[in-house]
Amino acid sequence: MAFDFSENIPQLRELARRYANRKPDLADLCLIRMSELYPRHAVITVDESDFRVYRRNKRETIPIVCPPRPNLGASRTILSTEGRNASWTV
Repeated sequence: MAFDFSENIPQLRELARRYANRKPDLADLCLIRMSELYPRHAVITVDESDFRVYRRNKRETIPIVCPPRPNLGASRTILSTEGRNASWTV
Protein backbone atom coordinates (compact mmCIF):
# COMPACT_ATOMS: atom_id res chain seq x y z
CA MET A 1 0.00 0.00 0.00
CA ALA A 2 1.60 3.24 -1.13
CA PHE A 3 1.54 6.52 0.77
CA ASP A 4 3.32 9.63 -0.47
CA PHE A 5 3.79 11.99 2.46
CA SER A 6 4.51 15.00 0.25
CA GLU A 7 1.19 14.61 -1.59
CA ASN A 8 -0.77 14.61 1.68
CA ILE A 9 0.78 17.49 3.62
CA PRO A 10 -2.33 19.75 3.53
CA GLN A 11 -4.57 16.94 4.82
CA LEU A 12 -2.04 15.97 7.50
CA ARG A 13 -1.86 19.58 8.68
CA GLU A 14 -5.64 19.71 8.93
CA LEU A 15 -5.72 16.46 10.92
CA ALA A 16 -3.00 17.81 13.24
CA ARG A 17 -5.06 20.94 13.81
CA ARG A 18 -8.28 18.99 14.39
CA TYR A 19 -6.73 16.61 16.93
CA ALA A 20 -4.23 19.02 18.54
CA ASN A 21 -5.70 18.37 22.00
CA ARG A 22 -4.73 14.66 21.71
CA LYS A 23 -1.21 15.51 20.48
CA PRO A 24 -1.06 12.92 17.67
CA ASP A 25 2.36 12.05 16.36
CA LEU A 26 3.16 11.99 12.65
CA ALA A 27 2.63 8.22 12.47
CA ASP A 28 -0.93 8.57 13.85
CA LEU A 29 -1.71 11.36 11.40
CA CYS A 30 -0.45 9.28 8.50
CA LEU A 31 -2.52 6.28 9.61
CA ILE A 32 -5.66 8.43 9.85
CA ARG A 33 -5.00 9.81 6.37
CA MET A 34 -4.26 6.35 4.98
CA SER A 35 -7.57 5.11 6.41
CA GLU A 36 -9.26 7.84 4.37
CA LEU A 37 -7.42 6.80 1.22
CA TYR A 38 -7.82 3.04 1.79
CA PRO A 39 -11.17 2.69 3.60
CA ARG A 40 -11.41 -1.10 3.19
CA HIS A 41 -8.41 -1.65 5.46
CA ALA A 42 -8.31 -1.62 9.26
CA VAL A 43 -5.56 0.10 11.25
CA ILE A 44 -3.49 -2.18 13.48
CA THR A 45 -2.57 -0.26 16.63
CA VAL A 46 -1.81 -0.55 20.33
CA ASP A 47 -3.06 3.04 20.73
CA GLU A 48 -6.71 2.08 21.14
CA SER A 49 -7.75 5.08 23.25
CA ASP A 50 -6.71 7.61 20.60
CA PHE A 51 -7.94 5.63 17.61
CA ARG A 52 -11.39 5.31 19.21
CA VAL A 53 -11.50 9.14 19.06
CA TYR A 54 -9.94 9.78 15.65
CA ARG A 55 -12.31 9.95 12.68
CA ARG A 56 -11.64 9.64 8.99
CA ASN A 57 -13.40 12.04 6.66
CA LYS A 58 -14.36 14.03 9.79
CA ARG A 59 -17.04 11.66 11.11
CA GLU A 60 -16.43 8.02 10.16
CA THR A 61 -14.97 5.73 12.79
CA ILE A 62 -11.74 4.06 11.81
CA PRO A 63 -11.82 0.26 11.95
CA ILE A 64 -9.00 -0.84 14.23
CA VAL A 65 -7.38 -4.08 15.29
CA CYS A 66 -5.84 -4.03 18.78
CA PRO A 67 -4.19 -6.65 20.94
CA PRO A 68 -6.54 -8.22 23.48
CA ARG A 69 -6.94 -6.41 26.76
CA PRO A 70 -5.95 -8.22 29.94
CA ASN A 71 -8.83 -9.74 31.87
CA LEU A 72 -8.92 -7.22 34.72
CA GLY A 73 -11.37 -9.19 36.85
CA ALA A 74 -9.41 -12.43 36.89
CA SER A 75 -7.89 -13.81 40.06
CA ARG A 76 -4.22 -14.61 39.92
CA THR A 77 -2.26 -17.02 42.10
CA ILE A 78 1.44 -16.56 42.72
CA LEU A 79 4.01 -18.42 44.71
CA SER A 80 5.66 -16.18 47.30
CA THR A 81 9.33 -16.38 48.13
CA GLU A 82 8.37 -18.18 51.34
CA GLY A 83 6.62 -20.99 49.47
CA ARG A 84 3.06 -19.95 50.36
CA ASN A 85 0.45 -19.25 47.68
CA ALA A 86 -1.19 -15.86 47.62
CA SER A 87 -4.00 -14.72 45.36
CA TRP A 88 -5.29 -11.32 44.41
CA THR A 89 -7.72 -9.75 41.97
CA VAL A 90 -6.36 -7.37 39.38
